Amino acid sequence: LTREALASADLLTLYEEHKSIRVARAVVDIRATLASSEHCRLLGLTAPAALLQVERTVYAIDGRPLHRECSVYAPEAFSYRIELNR
Repeated sequence: LTREALASADLLTLYEEHKSIRVARAVVDIRATLASSEHCRLLGLTAPAALLQVERTVYAIDGRPLHRECSVYAPEAFSYRIELNR
């Protein structure tokens, strides 16, 4: 993949269009956690500090995990919106 491709499309589209891998689903877990000393240093926080930890695992149509990422966010820098339609 080129830098241009990575900059212009989301990860799921890249799997499907550049690797011909069909993505079936992604599982996202969001939880509150305490910042480690490393997180405090990197994010300029004072311990003890609360963070939101976001873990995402992307699965192919055949059930294989394709990608896993774990990110942490200061609560004031994180927003999550869910819209459910029927």
